Amino acid sequence: MGLRTHLSSFCLIAVVSGAVVSCGATPVEPKAEHEARMLAPIPACATVLPTSGPSGMQVALRDEYWKLVFPSFDDQRGKLPPDALTCTGVDVLEDATFARATVAAKVTDDQITLGGGADGVKAVWLRSHPVSENEVAGTLALVQQKDEFVYVVAVGSHRGRPNARISLDRLGSEVLLLVRDEGCKGRQPDDACESLLTVYLARQGRLVKGASIALEQVAFGDGETFGERGEQFHLTSSPSFVKDELRVVEHVSVSNRLGRETRWAELERVFVIMGDVFEPSDTPLWSKVVRPKHVSR
Repeated sequence: MGLRTHLSSFCLIAVVSGAVVSCGATPVEPKAEHEARMLAPIPACATVLPTSGPSGMQVALRDEYWKLVFPSFDDQRGKLPPDALTCTGVDVLEDATFARATVAAKVTDDQITLGGGADGVKAVWLRSHPVSENEVAGTLALVQQKDEFVYVVAVGSHRGRPNARISLDRLGSEVLLLVRDEGCKGRQPDDACESLLTVYLARQGRLVKGASIALEQVAFGDGETFGERGEQFHLTSSPSFVKDELRVVEHVSVSNRLGRETRWAELERVFVIMGDVFEPSDTPLWSKVVRPKHVSR
């Protein structure tokens, strides 16, 4: 069952720097407005879940996400209009994330990736734009369900592997949406690869990219541009959230063509939120170890 015309959707009124912002939809009920103001961060828009049958119980949410985030979504045919706006009024499909990508002819629940959190908060990735076998673009949403109401806190976009995992975490008062792209999982011994952790911050109804951190990276020296021929450079990183800091311990190991470790280095970097991004205490260890060779002209 999709979110059809029998649902009552509304945007929440927020006071930002003394200005009242509203999406001009149906006024919210006092209870819903009160509930929304108790949430953190403040939701951007909300809807009432439909009921199922004479029992009046709220339906399960999974098959409602497309319509919840994109009110113009045609749930009967599984069609997402290429110019669809999110419920927050944002034209997210115009983001650079969707460059050179075309919306799928039909989207289903199978193209939804979910990540859970406490208090009914979920991370949602609507994978609507396939790019290749190993890459897809889609809309991110931070959603919270409370009683009969569903609140959309923020929306954004992400481009990565279809099997990327998403989750939520907290850093002080900040809610973080995390996307893990496992590019090194199942790699062959001679394959170069990269696994990334992308951290998104909720900012006035938008999910903005705060940091992109390499979790694992493998490269092989070619003897010309960097390293000696056959050398393997292997990075592993361990991120952790401590109070109001994101700490990342990075380790780079260098092995010769026989597989013997010849040197290694380790560095802890500390990331602190400054506005809409994380500011690191140092440059990545990878850039210090894997340096390009000077090419004489």
